[in-house]
Amino acid sequence: QRRLPFPTHTSRDSINSSPRRHNADEEVEAAPMGLLEVPPEDTNRCVRGCCRSDAIPLHLPAASFSLLSPIARGSESTVYEARLGGERAAAKKPVLSTSDDLDKFHYQLQLLCEMDHPGLAKLIAAHARPPNYLMFFEYFEPPNLADKIHVEEWSPSIQQVITIASYLGPSLLQL
Repeated sequence: QRRLPFPTHTSRDSINSSPRRHNADEEVEAAPMGLLEVPPEDTNRCVRGCCRSDAIPLHLPAASFSLLSPIARGSESTVYEARLGGERAAAKKPVLSTSDDLDKFHYQLQLLCEMDHPGLAKLIAAHARPPNYLMFFEYFEPPNLADKIHVEEWSPSIQQVITIASYLGPSLLQL
């Protein structure tokens, strides 16, 4: 089994800054619970077996995470502030009312396991087995773009809109 250093949360101080990513050779201070285990890819699968990863744990022990307060609610999921391996994370808990919803969860998980782009929140772990299907992402401290728009009711200038669009464009190509 491999040990994956849990990424530290990053903060975006302005729309022009990018999140700090750690290099593979760089030491990262371990969380109090230690490092998250990433099983070999042939055993690191979702309950269906359709999702797999050699870098992202897909089945977490219940003691390794806890959901704290909700950050955002939508018709398809709720995003919570969470603790994962002793570190802050954002946890997306989907509403899985139908088999189509469950299919969508697995499709999204397959895509997210393959994506790695600085403009997208990075999937760092998932719990892809019943009863609690969850996806864990890096936690971005406020202020972030959502806070600026929805909390501060920020109205960007044309130049700021162009700058944001230039960052979002390459990110959307990953989808």
